[in-house]
Amino acid sequence: FVHANAVSQMLGAAIDGRQLIQVLPEAIEKLWAVVWSLGGILLSRRVLQGSWTEKSFFYGQAAIGVGGLSIGAVFTSYGLFLLGWWVPVFPAILGLAISTSVCLLFHEQDLHRLAYIDELTQVANRRYFEQQLIKAVQQRGEVSLLLCDVDFFK
Repeated sequence: FVHANAVSQMLGAAIDGRQLIQVLPEAIEKLWAVVWSLGGILLSRRVLQGSWTEKSFFYGQAAIGVGGLSIGAVFTSYGLFLLGWWVPVFPAILGLAISTSVCLLFHEQDLHRLAYIDELTQVANRRYFEQQLIKAVQQRGEVSLLLCDVDFFK
């Protein structure tokens, strides 16, 4: 099947004067994938800049955005194919999905850190203390606790 298509393309180029499929230089193909990866970063930033009601659905919004941009990459690649250019679409979609996922994971890590670490003192807060205390009681059964009070601390 592959050989038949190759022969058909060569015969069509020789007899009908059709153009052979052209490929982009490797550097441009890499740039193509990087541009789509940057699109994933911009998409995740756009999703995360929404209001708080929208942020509860930001994973769904990001998935819809990645799907839409992936369809855009496929149609762009297909349009270029119709013009006689071979542009790989898989690295672009992979870069798009990975960059969006990494940005969302970094954002989730930041939220987790903000939930458990005091911004001013950089010390774990009460929520983190309670979580660790519950975990210690469940794992070991017995826990010793020492509390200190600093008078006139401001």
